[in-house]
Amino acid sequence: MTGTRFIAAAAGFSLTTAALWPFHGNAAGDPPLPTEFLVYGTVEHLGANLQPSDQPVIALINGRGCGSSNTLLNDIGAADDPGKTVFVVAVVSSGTRSNEAEGCGTLGAPIRFYLPESGLLSATSLPFADGAQRFNLDFAGGTLTRGSHAILIANDGFN
Repeated sequence: MTGTRFIAAAAGFSLTTAALWPFHGNAAGDPPLPTEFLVYGTVEHLGANLQPSDQPVIALINGRGCGSSNTLLNDIGAADDPGKTVFVVAVVSSGTRSNEAEGCGTLGAPIRFYLPESGLLSATSLPFADGAQRFNLDFAGGTLTRGSHAILIANDGFN
């Protein structure tokens, strides 16, 4: 499935699929799958489609990147958001297994979204949960600036 078709299909994500997402891939007797939170929706900046429409989006929990993908224009007419900039990000849970990341999602942890190409940081957050949820992003002004920092090291015997 190409990236455009995947995003467009996810933009039309049904409530039935969202409700069943936590149970995907579990066979009887297997341990529960690690928590992964699928977040999807539209992306706007100051009330209009994000420009450029194809750019990286990163899910942040406590300043740590816990999932990423790219935004893009839904140009194939998925029912929910035709002509809108859309995104889908799988936010991983906290843990040490290969499909988890230490310090990432725990139930209720606030997720913010960052667009590094535009330097935009979402003003609102979404609590980490099981399953999938629609969350429309409107970057109405929050920016995250890039800067440089000097590292200072003392040579007086104290750390």
